[in-house]
Amino acid sequence: MVWSEQALEWTDDHERTLRSLEVSEHGPGTVLRDFLMLLSFVQERELAVSKTYQLLPFKVLPAINARLAQPIELGLKRPQLKSYPHIQGLYLLLRASGLGRIDGTSSKLVLSIDEAVYDSWNRLNPTERYFTLLETWLLRGHVGIVGERGSPFRFIGNHFRECAGLLRLAQGEGLAIGDDDRAEWYYRYSLGLYGLALLEAFGFLSILHGQPHEGEGWQIEHVTSTPVGIAAFALLGKEMFGDLARSSNWRRTLRNRLVRCSLYFNPMFPPGKTISRCRRGHFVKEYTSSRCHCGVTFGGGLPCPVL
Repeated sequence: MVWSEQALEWTDDHERTLRSLEVSEHGPGTVLRDFLMLLSFVQERELAVSKTYQLLPFKVLPAINARLAQPIELGLKRPQLKSYPHIQGLYLLLRASGLGRIDGTSSKLVLSIDEAVYDSWNRLNPTERYFTLLETWLLRGHVGIVGERGSPFRFIGNHFRECAGLLRLAQGEGLAIGDDDRAEWYYRYSLGLYGLALLEAFGFLSILHGQPHEGEGWQIEHVTSTPVGIAAFALLGKEMFGDLARSSNWRRTLRNRLVRCSLYFNPMFPPGKTISRCRRGHFVKEYTSSRCHCGVTFGGGLPCPVL
């Protein structure tokens, strides 16, 4: 475990930041607004997905991009899902949350919304939805869901540490992507562009978008951590990873903490805006039941993990 090397120290300022946080469709970030848009887009259409990785069809990607709170401009003539990192990230959340399911036959696979999971989702308040999506990404967001390569044995703490490491480096004046090799490592080889897009969507990272270049994809000029991003990852780092090195059974300890990921934020919120253990538990139950009943898999046939 090398978490301590990338740790964000929890401070009183971080606590004040989270206590003042207001969660709604309008923030932090655009993740709730954009995710609800994607849910509606899928519900209103019969979308045939690719057979190998069960990805969104190319032809609908420009239409989805245009509906995002912050559409991106590309210089590509035939963009794919990975060319739109924000859509790729949202699709990861849709599938990993259990809201998006694959139906149909071997000759035609269709993306649909699981009604039981969707009914449970509708019972969640904005705070619960936001942190459920964050938990979904950090704990169940395997890259194979969106057709990317990733090791099935990858320690989940590595992904969390990479996010925290970038946020730590991008504090203050931030990082100029084109001038900093560390930043390039994060978006090319570590988190990937969709990881940066999700950090932006959750309001954890502020990204200055560049102008499109002919024949190239999303252009990023500069990234800067936000106070919410630093505070959120400092809290989760303290609660989930802080004393694992002293635990006699750190794997079990980590597992027990991970399944309560979103609940660590409850003390920060006033009554009426907290995360209900009952509603959250019902959503997780519906997700697990639906996933097991339908035999949900990632692209390439990898089984979806349950924590």
